[in-house]
Amino acid sequence: MKPRVFRLNDGITKVAPDDIFVGQAFQDQIFVPENPSRLRMTHITFLPNGRTNWYTHAVRQVL
Repeated sequence: MKPRVFRLNDGITKVAPDDIFVGQAFQDQIFVPENPSRLRMTHITFLPNGRTNWYTHAVRQVL
């Protein structure tokens, strides 16, 4: 597999969903997989008082 370099903000910054985050947060998709992989890399930016909300994942998550 050939290595690839990913730079933050190569994609589009979106407001993070309210059901997963409390307060203001923004997300940048750094890596979106090709099928059948479900690996995904996302950079999250929190504004003051922002945090994650309690939720679960259907598959494993690494922070």
